[in-house]
Amino acid sequence: APHTPIGWDGWRMSRMLIGGTEADVISERISPSSVRYTITVGEPGWQAQVMTDGEVSLLPIDGKLEIVMGD
Repeated sequence: APHTPIGWDGWRMSRMLIGGTEADVISERISPSSVRYTITVGEPGWQAQVMTDGEVSLLPIDGKLEIVMGD
């Protein structure tokens, strides 16, 4: 459950090696209480596990996934 610190406009992790593929994660604050996370993966078949309001779901990345969440 990532959280962007108050006062930060965002952050980025680039070229992380995960299971043999490269991934990028970008966090962008879009309001005082909302953040957009963009996940980019170099090969098909990946999923992101997301928790919203205590519920866990798996979302396909299909190259790129954007999620807006409360922070």
